[in-house]
Amino acid sequence: MMRIRYDYNSGDNMKRKGFTLVELLAVIVILGILLAIAYQAYHRFTQKSSEKSFALAENTLKTDAKDAYADCLSGSTNDFCKRHQSFGYQDETIYLYELIDDGYGEPIKNPYDTNSVCDINKSYVIAKVQSSTSMNKIVNYTVCLVCGEQKSSTCTD
Repeated sequence: MMRIRYDYNSGDNMKRKGFTLVELLAVIVILGILLAIAYQAYHRFTQKSSEKSFALAENTLKTDAKDAYADCLSGSTNDFCKRHQSFGYQDETIYLYELIDDGYGEPIKNPYDTNSVCDINKSYVIAKVQSSTSMNKIVNYTVCLVCGEQKSSTCTD
């Protein structure tokens, strides 16, 4: 049972002890400030993690293209290699839908909206041959990943 304390002053005047309205308002203002700071920190955290996930998705697309390229160089005659017979001799654009259709990759989830996937028709890798010898080919891969409103800085369109 909770007891309320009273101060008895002269005669019939009673004062109840408790918090004043100013004290309650001060607490609410402090809590509001702390909540605003916490929200900003959470928002920065989620933004950074989405950016890191986007970079990982770009790397996944690049790795899938490298795997396809390695298969073609090893003499594979699958449909993908037939469509890209000039691998190693000239620049090639490899779309994400091709990699998915030929089993080199899967649709990539949009890091900024996990209920959707990146655009498989607009996402691609450009494989540029930098130098080539009979034993060795140096290829530079440039990735363009389009996920909703976000896209790689290397996209040309």
